[in-house]
Amino acid sequence: MFGIQNTSRLPLCLDWKTTTNHDGFSVNPTSTVIDPNDIQQFKWTFTPEEEKMYAVNRGFSIYHTPISKEKMSIRLMGKGTRSSLKCTPDVVDMGISVVNKESNRSVTLFNPNCSTVTYKLTMGDTNNCEVTLSKDGGALAGFSSEIIWLSYTPTSESGQCSAQVLCNSHGNTETCLTVVGKATYPKLSFVDIRSLVPGTLSTASKKRLWDLFSIDLVNKHLGAEPDPKELRHLMETRHKSKTTPIKTKALAAVDFGSNTLHSTPTKLQVVLENTGDVPASFKFLFPDDLSLEMVTWAESEVDLESGLLDPCECFSIEPRSGTIQPGRQMPLIFTYSHEAEGVNKLSVLMKIKQGRELVLQMSGVSLPRGKLYPQFAHFNHTLNPTVIGSANAPIQYYELYNGNDSAMSYEVLTETLDELTRENYMCEILSCPMPMGRVQPHSVEHIPFVFAPLEAKTYAVEVKILIIGDKQYSITFFGEGVVEPTQAETLCDIPTKQPLLLSNQLAILSQEAVEFGVIPTFSLGHKIIFLNNTSDETVTFRWNTNTTPISGDMIDISPQAGTLSPKGSCLVRISVKPSAAPAILDLDVVCEITDNAKEEEFRKAVAQYKHHLEESQVNFIITEKKSTNSLDLRNTMDNWVASKSLNKYHTLPPIQALAPPPLSRPEQSPRTYTCSRGTKRGRKKEDSKVLSKPSPPELFTLHLRVTAQIKDVEDFTDGISTYNMPFSAIDVPMFNPSVRNTLKPEMMVIEGVMGNVIKSLLEDADIQDAFRNLKNEPIPYFAQLAQVEALAETSALASISLEEETMNKFYVTQENHVENVKDSDEDSLGYTKMGTDSIVSEELPGINDMHPDINRKLASVITDILDETIENILQESTQKELVLTARPRTIALPPRASPTLV
Repeated sequence: MFGIQNTSRLPLCLDWKTTTNHDGFSVNPTSTVIDPNDIQQFKWTFTPEEEKMYAVNRGFSIYHTPISKEKMSIRLMGKGTRSSLKCTPDVVDMGISVVNKESNRSVTLFNPNCSTVTYKLTMGDTNNCEVTLSKDGGALAGFSSEIIWLSYTPTSESGQCSAQVLCNSHGNTETCLTVVGKATYPKLSFVDIRSLVPGTLSTASKKRLWDLFSIDLVNKHLGAEPDPKELRHLMETRHKSKTTPIKTKALAAVDFGSNTLHSTPTKLQVVLENTGDVPASFKFLFPDDLSLEMVTWAESEVDLESGLLDPCECFSIEPRSGTIQPGRQMPLIFTYSHEAEGVNKLSVLMKIKQGRELVLQMSGVSLPRGKLYPQFAHFNHTLNPTVIGSANAPIQYYELYNGNDSAMSYEVLTETLDELTRENYMCEILSCPMPMGRVQPHSVEHIPFVFAPLEAKTYAVEVKILIIGDKQYSITFFGEGVVEPTQAETLCDIPTKQPLLLSNQLAILSQEAVEFGVIPTFSLGHKIIFLNNTSDETVTFRWNTNTTPISGDMIDISPQAGTLSPKGSCLVRISVKPSAAPAILDLDVVCEITDNAKEEEFRKAVAQYKHHLEESQVNFIITEKKSTNSLDLRNTMDNWVASKSLNKYHTLPPIQALAPPPLSRPEQSPRTYTCSRGTKRGRKKEDSKVLSKPSPPELFTLHLRVTAQIKDVEDFTDGISTYNMPFSAIDVPMFNPSVRNTLKPEMMVIEGVMGNVIKSLLEDADIQDAFRNLKNEPIPYFAQLAQVEALAETSALASISLEEETMNKFYVTQENHVENVKDSDEDSLGYTKMGTDSIVSEELPGINDMHPDINRKLASVITDILDETIENILQESTQKELVLTARPRTIALPPRASPTLV
């Protein structure tokens, strides 16, 4: 703005001179009348077309009448610059945010020019997010700044979130701000499960517990993107209406197994881990948490079959809510009480804040004692893929669990298997070699099946299993025939390391699952793990490989038992025994751990309890009421002594004769016998403090999963390097066996022939003499076992020659020492020359020249030596006696002192 004042007493007219050349300056108004003593403001606008310095003289005329015009001029100066605004920072990283959660951030808009800039902010390209600004336009003076707030809301977790803010100033449009970020939902997953109290599920493997709780399905639901309907309600407002049932699509079955009625509650610990990048809050919603009636809460009548007045009393989860930071873990305790008979079910809603929601259909079974109950985790079983046309199809096992306290017999009905055989031209596609068996209480039985497909397709057959004394159960088997061999995926997604320690944990395994990969038949596989003592007490461990009959036949563990000092560790060697038939193994072995301090306390308590029982048999108290009349007391004693039923010449046996000797009893206060007069006499009353029978300390169990795929040795003749084979080869006869069931007449012929042959051998006199003389034969040396040509010299001379040749080879490497020895005593090497000349054309027998039997024996010895060496190195490393990652050190010895002459 520019003002001109009229200092006269007359009105003046003012006219600005206009030019045709565009000099960048314009004025408004161009002509006006200024009243006396008034100031007229003129608005000058500077619009440069180039980035340069402008200097212009602009004239104007001022007059009262047109005759008296007076001309004047002013000088205008300006600099043309390019208008631009900058944001500090120009790139805003919003980090990782929860989808549909708004976050705010401030940026500074700065004008680096000396002139005022009029701007307008608009949004450019946006991807998977929404960005709003607190101010979308205005004017910013030169070298000034202002703060603008932006609100960022991601809308999807697919891909990168980005947005651009465009600034339009004086016709120039450019990007002044870029907003980037990443969006995700809160994600949780179950990473571990184990039993806390001794009971039925304490003997179950981790894989079985994993299947009972459907953890794979639960993790699949929790890792998926939530449905928009699941994001409508918060944890506090979910289903507040009493007439609104649960309509969540994600469902998962949580099975607590079965146990006897009124037995110890089943308690399991499930570890929940935050696998996402943002904190996750969760809550388990029971019917009472949402003030819902059971009829409304249940989606169907299935949840009300148990007939409980309050199903929430049988099921509990602790804690019911919490917040887990990214990468952190939290243990959850699931408990089921066996107080109501039958099948008890309850649906619990697991709600993640701003994330997924999942319905856990919890169920448990409480059985009366003696009732049969086979427990099935799933009624569908998928066999491992098998190569079509395989001559030796592997044996695959189906686990049948007995969920009651009594043994259970079963039979696999083969009607459907026979029908499948007839449909495939009498070729057995699926067969069961052992259709009958017996399952011990609360244990697993492996039922073998052989799947030999003819076509590259998926087979499905319904197999019925009859429980003797109960009903039939149908299991659907699925199997796929493939053209190329594949290695079985045995470990799935179950973690092999324990994430959190239990409160009563005594030891931990370095690996809870051992995978042997592919092993040829007739081969021996080895793996090593470590057993670490996590307590401050000495513990004793014992491996139980007889959890199932097949486990005891296939798995060998060394050492079988031992003792671990506090915070100590032990190397454990797991071996898979050689097998003659291909099979796919998924076995479970148990390590039972006992606290030695509690075991010693238990022994002392048992000794004290036994001594208390013995004392109760020999100690007594005679209690009689005190009589006030002396005559009655004398008559009472006379009647007692002169009783017809008691011979006064036969005395009672001494009391101390029935008691144990003092040295065999624990130290205690001396006993006192109290006798009081009265009309009655009785045994010693029970003490006010009655000793109860001590219970043995609870065993802490660790489960080790062992998986292996045993394949026919002939499959390794081509492409043997393509398999992962941690095995040691033993004597493997290369033949093509024809595996089939032996008929009864053939078995009788074989038994008769072999019986006659063995009987004839045992009755042969020469064989008996050979056995008697066998112990007198000397132990052969290794060199005597080699197949070499007989030497002309005697055996003594040959042995001397071999020894001297070895010495000569040693002396060749040390020429100076040989020369010194020859100079000192040349005659002593006379026999050496003779030995060298006698076998100059012979060489020491090498490994390649040995008999194949010796080669295999030597390989076995070398393998054992290497195994022991590696085990010793690893054991010393775990005990911190050897640091494998330490840099090698060279210790320089001090210089040898020169001898001094005296």
